[in-house]
Amino acid sequence: MSNPKQLKAVLTSLREAIASLETEATTNSTSIKSFCLVLTSELSSRGIAANLPQGNDNYDSSSEWIVSLLESIQMNAGKVAIDDVDNTNSTNYPAPMMAALNAAQGMAVSACAKICCPVLIYNHGDEHLDAFELLPINANKDVAKAYKDALKRCQDVEDGRLYTLLQLVTNLHSVPDNVDKSSLPKSKIRQFKLKQLRQLQYTFYTMAYANYLHGAVNYAVDQPPMWKRC
Repeated sequence: MSNPKQLKAVLTSLREAIASLETEATTNSTSIKSFCLVLTSELSSRGIAANLPQGNDNYDSSSEWIVSLLESIQMNAGKVAIDDVDNTNSTNYPAPMMAALNAAQGMAVSACAKICCPVLIYNHGDEHLDAFELLPINANKDVAKAYKDALKRCQDVEDGRLYTLLQLVTNLHSVPDNVDKSSLPKSKIRQFKLKQLRQLQYTFYTMAYANYLHGAVNYAVDQPPMWKRC
């Protein structure tokens, strides 16, 4: 993605995909889709265009697209973000477009936060809570391998932004170190997971508003409603 025209096309696809989440029923596939959009938007900030699949079926646990997305993260981890490059005057992305990019990232993370609502997930029943995840690392060994490789690469090149996002996937399944998970009843494991979901939702909302949407306003100080029109 080497010019503003390509970035504009990517932002259009992201906006449409994020908007579609509002009309879809909350399922495990929806949570995976929302998090994949977060990862895709972060890649876009590095100038990497990822073609989004059509429909929810491509985001399920058997999807090869998720593997390709994680492989793209592995290959591009450590790449300087467009806004950092722009500060050196080596690119020609206009400020309003950078505002739109930050806004799109904020909207993607905010949509993911909404889907991670622990009350909503709990009300869908124990089966939905047990299956809820951001990436199908437990159901698909290819995704699990690609995830571990991407996480390690991000750590090796000290890409804090992508590493932090990927780490959220395993944090959702964690229990305290001093607790033997194998001896816990399912009800207790679910309590731990609901607690992690509350923290996860708070983290996503903090990222959306304190980082991305705040950044969008900084790029378009004369257009405060910019992020609303993204």
